[in-house]
Amino acid sequence: MATGLTTLKILKDQNIADKVAAQGEWLKGQLKEMAKRYPVIGHVRGLGMMIGIEIVKPDEAADHMAASLATASCQR
Repeated sequence: MATGLTTLKILKDQNIADKVAAQGEWLKGQLKEMAKRYPVIGHVRGLGMMIGIEIVKPDEAADHMAASLATASCQR
């Protein structure tokens, strides 16, 4: 129980929730900018750092782009 209370104190004292919310908004913005360049990225949504990216298939030519995007996202 002491460990849990210590964790909650750190989360509160270091304002972690607000920092994560700000980082999540920044990340969603970056992903939405990427979506303008890559038609395989559909809807980007999330809360904090829980981000969802919808990968769509607008046409057959996008298959290669989707594979490239998936590979690139795993390399960082």
